[in-house]
Amino acid sequence: SAGMRFGATLCGGCFWALSAWGQGLPMPFEQISTLQGLSDNAITKLFQDQDGFLWIGTEYGLDRYDGHHMRIWHKRDGLAGEHIVDILQTHDGTIWAAAREGGLTCFDAQGTLLRFFKPDANDPHAIADARITCLFDLDDTTLLIGAERTPLIFLDKRSGICRYWKGEGPIRASE
Repeated sequence: SAGMRFGATLCGGCFWALSAWGQGLPMPFEQISTLQGLSDNAITKLFQDQDGFLWIGTEYGLDRYDGHHMRIWHKRDGLAGEHIVDILQTHDGTIWAAAREGGLTCFDAQGTLLRFFKPDANDPHAIADARITCLFDLDDTTLLIGAERTPLIFLDKRSGICRYWKGEGPIRASE
């Protein structure tokens, strides 16, 4: 759950801080808010990518911070939804951002929008639920998606086709 993840992150951060303090290491700290360009002060997710960029999910957009400058995406920029609940990077460098209401957006490692996934009643292979709660990179071809009304979605990262666990038997990406 989000509460458990927050608690684990908080405990990990406290452990690191106490370790650094105990060793006499300086602890650099920089406060970032909307005054420095953050899209919103209500932060919902933090993620550091393979290149060291800090991706920040907020209730009003997705931000990428390089240590000096903030780049922001909103719905008007192609983001599937603005209330970001999860961010991850797959092995190929693609950044995936899940929105609480709106769907899923993916970017290349440089931050170029590649595509977004939203429900489409006319497409049986489209994502069925726009209220995404979590993401997991299963393997080179499959992204697992948790959503409020659809317990488990298998997204083929190559084709964009979604498949769904039927609620019985073992879970397989090929179903």
